[in-house]
Amino acid sequence: FALLYTAWCTALYFKQDSLVFPTELAGPGLAQPPTRRDFEQIWITVPEGVKVEAWFFRTHDASAAAPKPCLILFHGNADLIDTSQDYADFFVGLGLHVLLVEYRGYARSGGLSTPDGLPRATPSERAIVADSLLFLDWLVARPDVDASRLVYYGRSLGTGVAAQVAAKRSPAAIILESPFTSVASFASGFGVPPFIMRHPFRTDRALPPLAASGIRPPAVLILHSPTDEIIPFAHALRLQALMPSANLVEIAGGHYASPLAQSAYEVAIHDFLAKAGLR
Repeated sequence: FALLYTAWCTALYFKQDSLVFPTELAGPGLAQPPTRRDFEQIWITVPEGVKVEAWFFRTHDASAAAPKPCLILFHGNADLIDTSQDYADFFVGLGLHVLLVEYRGYARSGGLSTPDGLPRATPSERAIVADSLLFLDWLVARPDVDASRLVYYGRSLGTGVAAQVAAKRSPAAIILESPFTSVASFASGFGVPPFIMRHPFRTDRALPPLAASGIRPPAVLILHSPTDEIIPFAHALRLQALMPSANLVEIAGGHYASPLAQSAYEVAIHDFLAKAGLR
């Protein structure tokens, strides 16, 4: 039994990258970026030589004299920035710039659609957070972006990314859609100890100190469905208990259902942004 259990733990240790970051499921992405006047395709070259991509969507009437807030979106583990444009359209319509950050090892960012001759990349918690900070450097240098009014929006795995980025650079607000307390918390479901997780994404440790900070803590909104079949609703309840100032709103549908057309979602977003002074 000991030998079998050790073999099981070893197999999961080496298999976990493809479970946490299923880049094959995310696919190669679009052949061409959007062709619209409010769009910019952004590239950074990370120290390892990999080129990582982001898409920036400008909202209307923004300028150096009247900078606007910006929402930075961190997508799910089987998504791409290519499949997140509906979020960009929604929040641009609310008067925010939107930055869609791609993950290293996905699509054109060292993934399936990486041009020949460029290095491939392996995603990891450390690498994705480091790349996101580089994109933040680019973003806050823009004169039409109000660097004091940034919103981090995470969906599913992206909630873990948003939390870790926020722990390093606190934003004005954080929106967590279908969040987990940590990736490490799922280890018990596989019968293995949490410490073997190389990408723990400890949201339960990253965000509570920020939410309890007395110096302009970020406003936090949690959106979760009680019928989520991938990340149980109990994770949202636990995070709300850890951050009593956070607002928890129930949305409908399964884990992969889009909440954008739901009235509860729209009302929650409008109220949250208004109270946080982001509209």
